[in-house]
Amino acid sequence: MRFDLPVVGLDTTSTLTKVNARCLAIEEKKTLLLDRIDLVTMANSANLAIVVI
Repeated sequence: MRFDLPVVGLDTTSTLTKVNARCLAIEEKKTLLLDRIDLVTMANSANLAIVVI
């Protein structure tokens, strides 16, 4: 965390869909979401849950 923030975007969602993942857990206020609306739409269509902890 000193140098880089974790980033989740469409590529992440696409990769998780390809490997049949069902859940992505991200840390609140410490993860950047790129293209949030498209990311959530893609995750919903793939039945991929995004959980913020």
